[in-house]
Amino acid sequence: MAFLPLRCVARLSGDAGAGPGPSYFFVTEKGVVVNRRGRVSLFARNLTSEKWHHKFDGWGSVPIPASRSVFLGPIQGSIREYALDTGDELRRTAYAGSGTVKGIAEKVYLLAGGAGVDAVDLSGTFLWRHDAPVGHALAAQDRFIVSEDLERTLVCLDANRGQVVWRFIPPPMGGGDSARRSQTMPMGFPSVTVSGGRLVAITMDFRVFVLSLQSGEVLLSSSVSATGVPALTAESIFFIAPHGYVEITRDSLTEVVRADYRDEVAPLYGSHHLTINAACVHDAAIVWTTMDGAVMAIERDKIDGRWKVWSDEVPDALMPLGIAPQAHDGHVYVAHRGPNPELLCYESVARHRAH
Repeated sequence: MAFLPLRCVARLSGDAGAGPGPSYFFVTEKGVVVNRRGRVSLFARNLTSEKWHHKFDGWGSVPIPASRSVFLGPIQGSIREYALDTGDELRRTAYAGSGTVKGIAEKVYLLAGGAGVDAVDLSGTFLWRHDAPVGHALAAQDRFIVSEDLERTLVCLDANRGQVVWRFIPPPMGGGDSARRSQTMPMGFPSVTVSGGRLVAITMDFRVFVLSLQSGEVLLSSSVSATGVPALTAESIFFIAPHGYVEITRDSLTEVVRADYRDEVAPLYGSHHLTINAACVHDAAIVWTTMDGAVMAIERDKIDGRWKVWSDEVPDALMPLGIAPQAHDGHVYVAHRGPNPELLCYESVARHRAH
């Protein structure tokens, strides 16, 4: 089904009444959870109505989704858990440290700060600490995955005891700066993800490693001839550049698509350089942001031998590097920074008409 063009149907201010700031969000079947400075809310999918909200003192943080709830914090010395459908506060767990919640595994909170990570249980009891500056920090099953050594080492920790289960260091390619770059898995992009008992790690020189979550064994690896930023779906890994993309399968790392749409997108950039800050994959389209404050998209299926493209320039917008837009069903969401930060909601005109 056609997806483009898009139209902007809502612009949610980053100022929720406590001053401007970034909007952190995720999309669920219940709607869009948005955390801004001093206010966390659940909005309808098109951002035009607020279903519930809670006010608090302090800056917003990235909300952590669970199956029926959302976790935030710490806020004024406690981690908060709210029911997704009603907004009811389900739990308030005391935490006096400096970290922010990065994930929940086996009823254990992982909180990462500048000097390391803490683990506390749901009652607030301190369990263990891992002393090392970390980049990535994510939860998966009964494991926590953190990156160390300027994002060149992945460490798998047992969620309950904090013991190191395994470490992974990508083999270097070349020497000096080239070797360091070839080992880096940058935290600003989705370069470390977990799905189905497998961990996918992507390095800055476009090598892909698939590891067993339990043992750290390298199950698959491949060097991909590509440029751009990574974006992942349940089945595939995409490398998206301003002028095209490469798609490989997650299960075998086999290339299945290599698309070049330079001729179609070059006019959208006008006099600007072809840039890409972050991207996401929809079942029907590729969506990305640019260094010059634009949102662009291209349908994944050609029409009469050509790619269908679309763009929208957002005045005074600073598109965050590596923080991807999100696309769900017939909507696309983009959070931008700048003097007047906003969360934008775009709607597929074609899919709206179909309904």
